[in-house]
Amino acid sequence: MPTTAPSARGLACVVALVLVPTLVGCGGEPGGDDAPGPSPAATAATASPEPGASPGARPAYAADEADRAAVDAMLAQRAQAVRVRDEAAFLATVDDRDPRLVAQQRTLFANLARLRLARYDYETTGDQLLPDPVRRAGPREPVVRFQTVEHTQVADALTGAVGNVVRMTYVRRDGRWLVGQEKAAEQVAGGEGHLRPWFGGPVDVADRGTLVVLTDAADAGLADALADIVEESVTADAALLQVAPDRQVLVDATGNGPTVRLNTVDEEEAAAIYTGVFDVDAQGRRTTLSGGTIRINPDLTAAELTGDPGLLRHEVVHLLLRRYTGVLPMWLSEGVAEYARWYPLTTRDLRVTPELWQRVQAAPHRLPGAGVFQLDPAVNYLVSQAAAQHLLARGGPVALRSLLEGYRSGVDAGAGVDDGDLTDRLLADVYDTTEAEVVDGAWDALGELDR
Repeated sequence: MPTTAPSARGLACVVALVLVPTLVGCGGEPGGDDAPGPSPAATAATASPEPGASPGARPAYAADEADRAAVDAMLAQRAQAVRVRDEAAFLATVDDRDPRLVAQQRTLFANLARLRLARYDYETTGDQLLPDPVRRAGPREPVVRFQTVEHTQVADALTGAVGNVVRMTYVRRDGRWLVGQEKAAEQVAGGEGHLRPWFGGPVDVADRGTLVVLTDAADAGLADALADIVEESVTADAALLQVAPDRQVLVDATGNGPTVRLNTVDEEEAAAIYTGVFDVDAQGRRTTLSGGTIRINPDLTAAELTGDPGLLRHEVVHLLLRRYTGVLPMWLSEGVAEYARWYPLTTRDLRVTPELWQRVQAAPHRLPGAGVFQLDPAVNYLVSQAAAQHLLARGGPVALRSLLEGYRSGVDAGAGVDDGDLTDRLLADVYDTTEAEVVDGAWDALGELDR
């Protein structure tokens, strides 16, 4: 949490954990690992269709099916070059009149070559979008931009391909279609699950089988250090919550992707987020769930990441409990993750600023749901942690699993994740308690915060 750290009352052996003041660890939104759907604004969508030509605007060159077939053949050659790690064949699909484009594409190939790929290919539609400028394209050298999707499956870490709508413009030189420009795809609101860390700057990779970590190449050794932390976090969190270990995840700690907004009020960003990733069809619509990713804010330094293992313990909880993603109220999913993030410390061992302490005490005495959680995440993470702490103290991990399964069954039967009647019934059945008693227990714990 911002401005939150172990107090002097905490365990003497615990190293102080301090995050960048504007960053908070957080997991995916409800629905982040849910079933595929057509909405491009869903929080875990890996890619959304590029905005096409504005009304009334038309590409200058009207490509026909023969042009598209030639582009598809070039893209097939390009994908094959990636799969067999043939840099010369890959660069043969790139317009060599633009040195910056060649350098960009050489880096893209090098990044992909560092990954074990189970699948890599492209798909286009006949839809023509406004092309981006191509260097030194003459009047007899047509330029076109088809809707193009890149399908990439990192072996073992992902269960299927991740689909990304890529912003590639094609140019015909001497009768051959080539990649004439590639830009980072524009991200629509809610597209936090975007996953394409291989496009951008050079990356380093730690490959631990089902666990793959990508970092900027300039951060030498960080990928392996983060992989160690994730493995240790999986072991610790699985033991704490008494669930099966799960190490199948791709961790993106590169600067090649967007940061994730934490709330709807200001520019506060997430320190990290776990979210599901999906394949998409040629139109950019979700088709199948392909696994999960932990996206780490690129503004965090290597020292901050390796000095705060609790940050990844929070996200690992979302990984371990991903079968419940989308069926739990936010106070419960984030509360359990924060409980593990600070364990063995409790709220009484944490120090907050006087200003945050006052906000906590003045906050409405309720369990924060998705509708209000992001209005003041610094407060609501603490409230949720205290509520989860109260429940775990009362029934341990066995009762917690019963609660999680109860929510899963209830939502499957048609209840909403924030359905008060469902919460009342589950708390009574599992803990013989009420929501009011859980709230009271949480605020009793919050009253012990050190300031």
